[in-house]
Amino acid sequence: MAMRFCDYNAPSLAPGVSARLKGATFGLLWRQIVQRLRCETDLKFDLINLEKMPDRVGAQCNPMRALSCRPHRSGAYVTQLGSDWATL
Repeated sequence: MAMRFCDYNAPSLAPGVSARLKGATFGLLWRQIVQRLRCETDLKFDLINLEKMPDRVGAQCNPMRALSCRPHRSGAYVTQLGSDWATL
């Protein structure tokens, strides 16, 4: 949803933060962030969808890539189109 406002699709990182927030450390921080968001009644959500997260942000590793991820398996690679759009 945020992609319609921004196509950056990466976190803003302070210099050197990826060296301080590796793997499990970032995972703990992320769980705390999600817990705080869930406490806000105006910020209800069921899913956080982080699409197109790059491996690196500038010269730093992206700490969000350490989160457990599941690929979305609903890609369509071949579509048969009819003779005109009205019959689809």
